Amino acid sequence: MKKTGDHGDSESSPLALSQCLRRCDDLESQLINAIGEQNRIRQMLQTRLLDNQQNNERVKNELVAQMELEKMNFLSQLQQVQETAACLKLEQETRLQQTNQDFQERVAAIHNQYLQIQKGLETSLSDATAIIAELGERLAAIEGSRIALSEQIRSIKARLHSTEGELRAVYHSLSWRIGAPLRWLGRPFSRSRKR
Repeated sequence: MKKTGDHGDSESSPLALSQCLRRCDDLESQLINAIGEQNRIRQMLQTRLLDNQQNNERVKNELVAQMELEKMNFLSQLQQVQETAACLKLEQETRLQQTNQDFQERVAAIHNQYLQIQKGLETSLSDATAIIAELGERLAAIEGSRIALSEQIRSIKARLHSTEGELRAVYHSLSWRIGAPLRWLGRPFSRSRKR
């Protein structure tokens, strides 16, 4: 009876071995997927940083160009007022005051706009920093998963190697060879039981 049980163990061991190999393949596939996700997140992070830098530079250039344009407009108006001063001094003073007031209002409006843009940029930078931090945490989690999966694969391979060694030892043992005729004689009975 015990010999028949040994025969049953030898048939189930290759099945368990196959399942272990399948599990190793699954774990390796998960590891490859995790590395791919890590690379994709790194690429997305670099793209977002580049976009933020380009956006900041564009807004800065637009603001400088707008301020230069306003400055040129003001200087042009001031020159016109000064040319008219020879003929109409009182009118020139009134226009100059009005122009100065307009310029101050424009400067104040531009300054307010600049402050709003700066605040928006700071918010965008803060959002980008939060995204970078989140992506960094996700990268760290993926790296942790990858390390854990690698450890599991190593452990399973070690167990598989040990199991193969034990199975070879059983097949080469003296008791297995001596019991071969008994197992051969017991095969017809085990088939009839399965039916």
